[in-house]
Amino acid sequence: MDHAEKLYQKGILSYPRTETDSYPPTMNLRNIVAMFENADGEFGIYARKLLRENKFAEPRKGKKNDNAHPPIHPVKSATAGDMTP
Repeated sequence: MDHAEKLYQKGILSYPRTETDSYPPTMNLRNIVAMFENADGEFGIYARKLLRENKFAEPRKGKKNDNAHPPIHPVKSATAGDMTP
């Protein structure tokens, strides 16, 4: 949780302390994946494959929703340098 909190403080992850496991219907998860199309390495390859080969699928809906925060998700693409304390 310490790492998630640090990434949150750097603006890379959404709020990590939530019990919610259901994304709101207004949240465009495809756009979140699209942020990573130009990422280096396997993550970029995977994001491109999901989007360009029409393999992206919405995640299943969870049962918990505190209506305060969506489940943890990336807010922006990060580099290895962003991960250092």
